Amino acid sequence: MTRFLYLLLPCLLLLSESETTPYEVRYKLGSLNMRVVNVDISWEESEWNGEPAFHSVVVVQTLPFFRMFLGPYYYAECFYRQSDLAPLYFDNPFDAGSKSRRYEYYYHPEDETIESVSFYAPDKTELATFTYDGRTMDFLSLVHFIRFLDLSQAKDPMQMHILVSGKSYPAELQYLGPDPDKFPDKPSDKIRLGLTGRGLMENGSGSIIYVWRSTSPDRTLLGLETTLNNGSVHAQIANREKPKKDD
Repeated sequence: MTRFLYLLLPCLLLLSESETTPYEVRYKLGSLNMRVVNVDISWEESEWNGEPAFHSVVVVQTLPFFRMFLGPYYYAECFYRQSDLAPLYFDNPFDAGSKSRRYEYYYHPEDETIESVSFYAPDKTELATFTYDGRTMDFLSLVHFIRFLDLSQAKDPMQMHILVSGKSYPAELQYLGPDPDKFPDKPSDKIRLGLTGRGLMENGSGSIIYVWRSTSPDRTLLGLETTLNNGSVHAQIANREKPKKDD
């Protein structure tokens, strides 16, 4: 397992600064081009069980018009071991209509297992165990995995598993090469993520996602695109202040 985590080690010196990167996500269909949600992803030094760790939070806020289709607010957080960026804990509580749900993953690098706890209010809990092999992780950990990965190791398709809602789905990650044209002012590398077990959306669409990562030392994720059954979704860094959670 650790041989995959060491692919991230060259970036450890870049991680001492706290940061929050804002993104906007737009839906496009023909001439329609509408902003759907705002996303903020943070990164900071922290502790986990008394040991040095990194902490990341993703906050997703849906714009008012689209709240008839999507929940207004989504939140997830994850802790990572400082020595090798191994995930340690993931938490994703949210409301689905009138029902509350919560998905937690407890990563155990020492015995190479991942404990999954899925809670469905008021009193249903599902438990599962997955293999901790350095290539099985939640979506937030996947974001940072892509950001800090030594891309020379992903020229051939890298087999992975993505944890979503307490279940594990196969995926494939591949580096496609430099793309100086996508963001002309910020040269980038292009990565392909194939979700072979399910799509990004609940209806199964969005199974192929393209991600662009800055070639600068900070390796910031600049944007992503995926095609849906109808239209496409595009995300890129936004020039705005971090939004406040709605009451």
